[in-house]
Amino acid sequence: MAMRPIDGIGEMMQGAVNERFKAAMRTVLANIADPNTDAKKKRKITITLTLAPSKDRTTAECTLEVHNNVAPPTPVSTTLAINRDDYGNISATDLNGQLPGQMEVDDYITPQAENAGKVTELRFANGAR
Repeated sequence: MAMRPIDGIGEMMQGAVNERFKAAMRTVLANIADPNTDAKKKRKITITLTLAPSKDRTTAECTLEVHNNVAPPTPVSTTLAINRDDYGNISATDLNGQLPGQMEVDDYITPQAENAGKVTELRFANGAR
């Protein structure tokens, strides 16, 4: 079989260069589309071909490396309230914009909500409502 000269990078290594590039590109594009990353940060794909010639210079071992540099997730922060129960055990609570010690309306179950559908009619001792 006659050997053909390599005309482009896509012909090397039975198409492995193109295959690795496509995988890296998918990773970078997914990172760009991710709303948890910095939209302004530049992404980079680096393709490295290393050629190590033999002693007689008739062959060369070629190694392919593809690296991508993507944006890390943007930092997320919160404020923790440090709590201590009656026994001295310490725990933390994510405040989520609340003030320490403040109750959320959703956390409080009213007797009316608890007894929804069960109406108790109250009457005074003289029979009046």
